[in-house]
Amino acid sequence: DSGLIAALIVLEMISEMGRPFSEVVHEFEKYKAIEETNSKVEDKNVVIDRLRKQYADAKILEFDGITFTYPDFWFNVRPSNTEPVLRLNVEARTQELRDKKAEEILQHIRQ
Repeated sequence: DSGLIAALIVLEMISEMGRPFSEVVHEFEKYKAIEETNSKVEDKNVVIDRLRKQYADAKILEFDGITFTYPDFWFNVRPSNTEPVLRLNVEARTQELRDKKAEEILQHIRQ
């Protein structure tokens, strides 16, 4: 019922494991993520529309930018409110796929 009690129980369990928190959490990571990558663009809406067409077969969610979801990776593109920049986040089941998709998507953004 209380988030604080649950947090204390989890912290107690982790302390009893005798391992760093980062190591314990790593076991539960489902996806490999890139650092958020910014790209300067002339027209944010044009680029987003281009991505919508290129990745039309994805499950698309328009909340906090636009998120494209596939079975083994997903990515989100958010326009900055204060500068001509799109922010890209990519996560995939493997590091290899993550790197491949990040490069591919950045090419579409930066063309």
